[in-house]
Amino acid sequence: MIAEILSIGDELTCGKILDTNSQWLARELSDLGIRGLYHTTVGDDLDATIAVLRIATQRADVIIATGGLGPTADDLTRESIAALLGVPLEQNADALESIKALFRKRGREMTSNNEKQAFIPQGGKAIRNPNGTAPGVDVTVARKNSHENLMSHYRIIALPGVPAEMKEMWHETVRGELEAFCRKMTGRNVVIRSRSIHSFGAGESQVETMLPDIVNRTRFPLVGITADRATITLRIQAEAPTEEECFEQMEPTAKLIYDKLGPLIYGEADQTLADVVCEILQQQKKTIAVMEWGTRGLLDDALASSPLALEAFLGGLIVRSAAALKNAIRFSSELAEKQEIPHDFSETTPEQNEQVVALMCRHALKMFNADYSLAIGPYPDSGKNGVPVFIALGISEQNGTTRVITESHPYGGHPALIDDLYMKRTLNLFRLKS
Repeated sequence: MIAEILSIGDELTCGKILDTNSQWLARELSDLGIRGLYHTTVGDDLDATIAVLRIATQRADVIIATGGLGPTADDLTRESIAALLGVPLEQNADALESIKALFRKRGREMTSNNEKQAFIPQGGKAIRNPNGTAPGVDVTVARKNSHENLMSHYRIIALPGVPAEMKEMWHETVRGELEAFCRKMTGRNVVIRSRSIHSFGAGESQVETMLPDIVNRTRFPLVGITADRATITLRIQAEAPTEEECFEQMEPTAKLIYDKLGPLIYGEADQTLADVVCEILQQQKKTIAVMEWGTRGLLDDALASSPLALEAFLGGLIVRSAAALKNAIRFSSELAEKQEIPHDFSETTPEQNEQVVALMCRHALKMFNADYSLAIGPYPDSGKNGVPVFIALGISEQNGTTRVITESHPYGGHPALIDDLYMKRTLNLFRLKS
């Protein structure tokens, strides 16, 4: 089956917001064995949206639209679908009550324009939105004319543009129904499942070299390799009559990947390095704090954003200059006295930079009374490539002493990826050395 993903909204076409929904939906469709062949973005314009929908019906079996389901005058997705199909909009009583209930739950007065969201094109059905006011739209339509390589019916599914709402509705309702639709239309009594294995610490070409012939389009199960901000992911995909058989088919390939990559692998599915760090901390019943310079708070944000961070992550400090670092540790007199902080990092030696990042680790341990700390030192002045940047792991020992493990990595790489790279290197240091 062929799918087209349609992203609707002026905020997308003018570049104010990045379209992450299409990327996410494309992966989900692939897991169902549906080929996402087209991605289209259109602004909040009725005629333009009808036009792109019409084109989509001529070349795709499944059309997933996001955005344009809100209560304002420029939210036109429902109207566009109704106009395309030549049917009126009808108020859905269940959808209206769901919207009213959500306003009551939040203690807010519902304005009359919100009733617009309860209107669904005739012949379609509303998709429940558990935590939003905009229900989705789901309509299946018989094709009037035959189209080569396309199914006898096509399906339009419209979901809110808010990613959290869209993903929740997908998992709760859409995915299962779309999988059943796919099986019915194709006559294939199979399910397709995938398994993603994440690694860090080696590049894409190196990982592929460690797994000769595994990324081969003729191989079964199929394995793909992708690189995303220094994370290398091996994605295994299989199809079988049942989900259990799919995962059984994938297991030997997964074992091969684990055997070959070993400690490079840190997790699967939606796991991040920050999640893995927090899992280790939960298992040990210990805590962590951070202090960072070059990455400007990215390490703090990664840990704080993990759903497992509540008890494990105590907090962090961000500094951007030697003066800021001196000011941050001014209450830790014993630390300040033991280590002089260079006032100008343009001429510092690697030894001095290593001492500074170790000092940052010790200060984070002391300030937050944490069991562990992580620190990222300053980048070289004017971004000099090849000059080492230091990261560190601090450990509070049971005897009251502090141990610090440091690593250095030559500064270099694409400017847009450097912060992510050092953040992940620091989390990985904890994963391997804690």
